Amino acid sequence: PERLDRRGAAAGAPPLALAPLPAHNDELVEQVVDEIADHHNAINQIVRMPEVNEKGIGSPEVASSLNVLHETLLRNKRCLMAYYNARMQRIKSFRWNSGRIPPDMLGHMTAHERNFLEAYEELVAEYSLGDEGMLDLFVDLKPPKDPYVKVLVKKTLGDIDFRFMGTVRLQKGCVVTLPRDEAERLILEGLLEHFEE
Repeated sequence: PERLDRRGAAAGAPPLALAPLPAHNDELVEQVVDEIADHHNAINQIVRMPEVNEKGIGSPEVASSLNVLHETLLRNKRCLMAYYNARMQRIKSFRWNSGRIPPDMLGHMTAHERNFLEAYEELVAEYSLGDEGMLDLFVDLKPPKDPYVKVLVKKTLGDIDFRFMGTVRLQKGCVVTLPRDEAERLILEGLLEHFEE
């Protein structure tokens, strides 16, 4: 059996923010939507029944039937909203934590989720540009002790221009010292990693 941590996640599993986005469950969502429609139709049929007109909507039998159907309908709507909210939060978290959405994750997103991501990235970009120029929202809010970081290059990137250092050649396996604020983006993308001596 799989070991679970205190949050119920599998032991050793990546944090939820970096866990891959599962494929959209079209079949289950369609079943839930159909059930919502069925309950809505059942409520309308009960209200239109001649017996209900005789007994009145407030009678215990009618009221309990309507209440159960209505509460089930609301529960299904809440479940769908929670499902989509969790997917949106995972998309946003992945975007903030890794800097970009990998192609395989894009393949698991619906057209509406891709539209959401596109609009979200436009808002972040618009905010980042602001009135004063470029603001890097992905840099830590706490200032680091050292403005430079020693990194190991995991993939050859060629010559890269850095604001205060000029051009630096980044070849796989090399250890270089770079400005922390500019290196963080490459670290988040998995192209560099912190080097500990």
